[in-house]
Amino acid sequence: MLADYYKQQKSKRQIIEAVNSQIKNFNLISRLRKI
Repeated sequence: MLADYYKQQKSKRQIIEAVNSQIKNFNLISRLRKI
């Protein structure tokens, strides 16, 4: 049961990291377009 909880937390963290990296990439692209 605890292992399942840990797996869920780990996958949530991976999703959050993936979203954050996509947001960073989007911000970089939008900055480049402004120039």
